[in-house]
Amino acid sequence: MIEPPASARIAEYVVLNMHVPEEQSAADYLRDVSAGFGPMSDAQCIALTRPMLRPDPDGAPGAVRLHYDPQIAVPIRAMTAEILAAATQHLWQAYDAIRCPTLLLRGADSDLLSHATAQEMTRRGPRARLIEFAGVGHAPMLVVPDQIAAVREFLLEP
Repeated sequence: MIEPPASARIAEYVVLNMHVPEEQSAADYLRDVSAGFGPMSDAQCIALTRPMLRPDPDGAPGAVRLHYDPQIAVPIRAMTAEILAAATQHLWQAYDAIRCPTLLLRGADSDLLSHATAQEMTRRGPRARLIEFAGVGHAPMLVVPDQIAAVREFLLEP
């Protein structure tokens, strides 16, 4: 279940065709819109931002732009209550068909994946192991030691 207010929030910023004078400005902007993803250092923020940037041929030397398809917002904006209900049903059917060990990492402050939905994911389908990270929204960025350790432990256990 994707929470509708979070979908609306995401639709607001994914439509931006951002052009900025340099990489640091882009990192600062992305840090602002993804503040809920949890704390990260400047170096981690730049490392996460850099792959999303391309040189801006219309800008000054060193200018960059976000590299993604802004049409990604079209289905988010078209979401109605009926579409969301049907999509949710299909997602649960797909989830219930999973038969392998599953780890669910959730930011405890996520407005996209609710605690109630995460709990339901531990009771049905593959019965995911849920780990929630305090002070993190959606989604844990997997750049801090406790988040990396959770994934490492899950992948390495017998």
